[in-house]
Amino acid sequence: MRIMMKGIMCGAGIACCISLLCSFSYAEDVTITTYYPSPAGSYNDLTVANRMVIGDANSDSVVNANDMMIYGWSGGGSTWVPGDPVPGSLVVTNRLTVGTRVPFWNAPVHIHNIEPNTSNKTCALALSDVNAGWNSAIYWLNSSGDRLRHILAQDTGHNDGLFLNMNFNGVGGAGGASETFSILAPTSASVAINTWSSSGYNLYVNGTAFCTSSWSSSDTRLKKNVQPLGNVLEKIKNINGVTYEWKTDEFPDKGFKKGKQVGMIAQNVEKYFPELINTDNQGYETLAYEKFTAVLLEAVKEQQREIETMKADFQKQIESLKQEISALKK
Repeated sequence: MRIMMKGIMCGAGIACCISLLCSFSYAEDVTITTYYPSPAGSYNDLTVANRMVIGDANSDSVVNANDMMIYGWSGGGSTWVPGDPVPGSLVVTNRLTVGTRVPFWNAPVHIHNIEPNTSNKTCALALSDVNAGWNSAIYWLNSSGDRLRHILAQDTGHNDGLFLNMNFNGVGGAGGASETFSILAPTSASVAINTWSSSGYNLYVNGTAFCTSSWSSSDTRLKKNVQPLGNVLEKIKNINGVTYEWKTDEFPDKGFKKGKQVGMIAQNVEKYFPELINTDNQGYETLAYEKFTAVLLEAVKEQQREIETMKADFQKQIESLKQEISALKK
């Protein structure tokens, strides 16, 4: 039997002028026009022609038509005020579950795939929008639920690119929210780009990366056992700067850049400065090029001391020659 509900359906209770016996042996459409309270029961097919609310949406301890109001935009979108939802709206005040009888305890919406062996029926949430601009969005609101804080959406103006707009303070936005996006884990969180494995690093980019500036922690209050490098010039003489090409054919999944490159070989550097080398969980060695600046700094200072010593010795030789020449003139 198919039940067609017209009007507003609010909460629970059975108060209806028509009593239904649900043991019909034939299909039948029954139209019920109801007012508060709405009928409760179990139906095979339930069609709501207008709007539906489940529970006390406005928290006034009464379930009635006032629970249908939702926030809307007014004043050119700069202010949100309560208003009536459009026809076809469904308001659920507690939990909405799909595909499971036992919702996760703190999940307002729980979607569960009940057909694990059917590839085209997965536990998914599909978003679509025919409008241009920022569409198919997920909104995070402030504690009152009447202002935007963050937006995750796709932008049709940028080839349907996905973006996260944090601390949104535009039309309908609250502003003043934290602009920090954190990825947390019990031990060590990691992010991998263009690959499935982070190879033991917190951030692994399989390809190229660009930034306008970067900083590394170096405060003396965070360090201990600080010792000068010393005697690096002789070691540097054994480290070779080379040109090379990546084995892009053998490692197509690495995202290596094609063409001639300039750099050093990790195994060569490891012999003299093992502190600059790290081995990932796949056994490949990596080199901290930025830390090599400290080695070069000390090498320049050592070389400068040698130059200063040579200049002092040369000056002494000149003075000695001057004295000898002066003596010969006498």
